[in-house]
Amino acid sequence: MTEQGSRRIWCELVSPSELARASALRLLSTRRIGLLAAVTPADAKDAGALIAACRDAGVTIGLWPMLAPHEGRWANVRTAPKFAAFVEQLVDALASQDRIPDELALDLEPSFEVLSRPGPRTLARHLLERSPTGRARLVSLATGLRGRGVRVLAAAMPMLLGDGARRRWERLLGTPLHALAPDRASVMMYSSLVEGYSRGAMTRDDARAALGSAAQLAAARGFGLSLGAVGTGILGDEPTYRGPHELADDVAIALAAGVSDLTLFSLCGALRRPPIEPWLDALVCTDALPEVPTTPRARLVWRLISAVGS
Repeated sequence: MTEQGSRRIWCELVSPSELARASALRLLSTRRIGLLAAVTPADAKDAGALIAACRDAGVTIGLWPMLAPHEGRWANVRTAPKFAAFVEQLVDALASQDRIPDELALDLEPSFEVLSRPGPRTLARHLLERSPTGRARLVSLATGLRGRGVRVLAAAMPMLLGDGARRRWERLLGTPLHALAPDRASVMMYSSLVEGYSRGAMTRDDARAALGSAAQLAAARGFGLSLGAVGTGILGDEPTYRGPHELADDVAIALAAGVSDLTLFSLCGALRRPPIEPWLDALVCTDALPEVPTTPRARLVWRLISAVGS
């Protein structure tokens, strides 16, 4: 089997200082897997050391900025003023150390409370408390990063693949993907979450088919995919893969659909489920399936998503 396309791995819950000392960097380097490492205002001071460690190890390093959960965590039109200010301060500090990252990931998701406590009240706040300049602020941030030679990677929720010309999902979620014009986009299509959060409504076969449809839509738009999940993230209840064989299956589906820019969530999950080598090998040494799977239930889900977005 041969390595195919670009590969990265997200790391959300291991601090930059810990990652800088981690032996896992060598394993990423030998497999040519780039690292996308979370950095918050609390640990921003250690980002430069992580960049230096990755350069020494031969690992492509991208930073994944995020706010504290009570501040919204991810980038959207509500958090834009505080989020953009943090990112700009971070890049200024790194530039003064001559340690600019290879790329910077803007994780476009609704605020933390919407995903951690979904319901009418949190959704209403998300819709009503948006910054009137939030979209423009995020666009300005992305433009400024590219002007400094930093590639911009945007992570996007899968519903955006169902958007039509009116970008209804983008507007509803407050995540202006297309306005940012990122260098790369990675759609977070986690089959384990599709199956697990459905509470039995979607089987593993349905989740595989939903991934296949998403991968075909992503390929048509020139987007990459983020696959997972190996372990839980900040929400703490994310359903995870049963084992590396399910990751390999997802990689094979994505490749069959024509997507070879793949990012795995997450390194911290793999470190908690050793050995990590089978997880990394599943990401880089898997061949495409002969055809993309499909099921009636998965087709129905995507028809409904597209109906909202059209």
